[in-house]
Amino acid sequence: MFNKVLVCTDGSETAIGAAEYAVELKKIFPAVDVVVVSVASTTLEACDICVGAFEIPIDHSDRMNAELKHYSRLKLERAVSVFEAAGQKVTSVLLQGDPGTEIAKYAEQESIDHIIIGSRGMGALGRMFLGSVAQKILSLVKCTVTVIKVR
Repeated sequence: MFNKVLVCTDGSETAIGAAEYAVELKKIFPAVDVVVVSVASTTLEACDICVGAFEIPIDHSDRMNAELKHYSRLKLERAVSVFEAAGQKVTSVLLQGDPGTEIAKYAEQESIDHIIIGSRGMGALGRMFLGSVAQKILSLVKCTVTVIKVR
């Protein structure tokens, strides 16, 4: 079925739902390699600790970059704990940049054949102005993408 599955997390409940879905998939297909990825955003898009209405680069200071990476690691650890609770081993990766672009690039480089992502992580106002990371990934990748809806 699938050889390499990428689970995207932004710390939201739908991202945890994506991790739970991947846990069930791995129970059915134990040979599947699962990678959990979080992105320390360098744009206002999907950066839930930033405020703004346009996707523009953020000129991060070293301290801000460190905070963004720390925050993204916490999101990553939360998703990885879902797999650990199920007794499953996964690889985790922290990227930095625009979430949709970086996830698509990583998926291509690592020959990912299935991406699992939550349908949304930010609030309705942010989605209306900024778009969706899931939508961006869908437009950029060639592999199968499973989008987990809000519960």
